[in-house]
Amino acid sequence: MHEFVNFIVLIGLGAILIFVVISYFQNANAQSPSKDHPTDAGCIDFIDQGIGHPERFKLISSCVVVTGTVMTLPHYAPDGDLVFAIKPNEQNITSILTSGNQKKGGLWIEGICQTKPHTSAPWHQGDCLLGQPFPKFLVPTIGQHINISGKLVQDNGIDEYGQIEIHPMYSLKLR
Repeated sequence: MHEFVNFIVLIGLGAILIFVVISYFQNANAQSPSKDHPTDAGCIDFIDQGIGHPERFKLISSCVVVTGTVMTLPHYAPDGDLVFAIKPNEQNITSILTSGNQKKGGLWIEGICQTKPHTSAPWHQGDCLLGQPFPKFLVPTIGQHINISGKLVQDNGIDEYGQIEIHPMYSLKLR
């Protein structure tokens, strides 16, 4: 009986050792998300610190990847953000758009801190002070297909319409 118990213990220890070795080699090349090594989805949340008053946002998802077509003329807002609307390809995104998105022209996109802010609006005080360096994005054109990643939020701030946004945008690939 004693030999049987030793045999079972040996099998258990062997299984644990195999599990540890496999786990080690699976994670050997993995890198934690950071400023230098963003996640595969391109979500680099240190950029979030560039938003002076994030309390106006209702978080929907901390990281999404969306493809779509640019619907409005991209431009720089007074707070320094690159802003535009897209028609998203993903049904799960399209289904949650609000009447505010209709007013904005689609899913609203904000690439924060692309130029120096020049606004005195109190809800933008503190923008772009933390979270640097901010990635600089190429400016897409109307009708261009893009891939983006970022934080999906609802903007309930002053002078907003409760629209769903990618704010901030973490990555932008022009197609």
